[in-house]
Amino acid sequence: MKSRIQSIFWGFGLILLVMFVAIAPAFPASAEPLSIISYNVESDDLDDTDPHLVAEDIREIVGADLWGLSEVADQAAADIFTEAVAVPGSDFKSIFGTTGSLDKLQIIYNQNKLDLLEREELDNIGGSRSPLVAHFKFLPTGQEFLFTVNHFNRGSESKRNQQAENLRDWAAAQSLPVIAVGDYNFDFDLDKKKGNKAFDLFVRKDVMTWIKPNCLKTNSCPLTGTQCDPKYASILDYVFVSQMAKKWPCESDILFVQNQVCQKEKEGFSDHYPLMANFSIP
Repeated sequence: MKSRIQSIFWGFGLILLVMFVAIAPAFPASAEPLSIISYNVESDDLDDTDPHLVAEDIREIVGADLWGLSEVADQAAADIFTEAVAVPGSDFKSIFGTTGSLDKLQIIYNQNKLDLLEREELDNIGGSRSPLVAHFKFLPTGQEFLFTVNHFNRGSESKRNQQAENLRDWAAAQSLPVIAVGDYNFDFDLDKKKGNKAFDLFVRKDVMTWIKPNCLKTNSCPLTGTQCDPKYASILDYVFVSQMAKKWPCESDILFVQNQVCQKEKEGFSDHYPLMANFSIP
């Protein structure tokens, strides 16, 4: 009788163990850091913006492995920015967009951490510049993801709204995690805490999540937002995530808040603040 009771208890315990394994969440693999910069480098003529001066500011940003730049004038400017990003011991490579006239898009990435599997430009999104997309493998963990840099239209509200809907739907259709950075011209008002119609369209359906800069929580963002024109005193530059990237720990903030960016802009520097996002990627 005793051995029978022991067998029953042993069998019951085995059932509980199997049930626990079945319902218990898998323990996450160790995560590794990835630092990303989104920066509108302002591609006006040399009388207003000098890429060599913008490169001086880029050199002040140390430790970033992945850059999404908007308003890159030409290949010469792209080369200047790629050289400025490079640090000793790193191996950075550039992906330069083909659309947008003098307002092109650029991705710069550290090959020591990121393996480029594929690149493309999304020519069915609308607007003046096709989103530039890179499919990366994050080498420290093996995680694959899509990274896209964008610059939505400023002058045409209808084009901007179309871009917002189309890029959102593209992200929803992807099986891989998506990180989307750039100048979206979403006009998020610092006081009203509200963006324009394109912003509302982009975050609709719970596809895209905005990694809000920490300065919004502390009310310490620059008075003009992420750029220097008082006409657009709002957040124009963003980091969004979708799919599984929503579960990755991340913090974002506006850089150079104390660097007199708007005063320097008159001397030939960019009229935008760089935006930083630090991820922990499993």
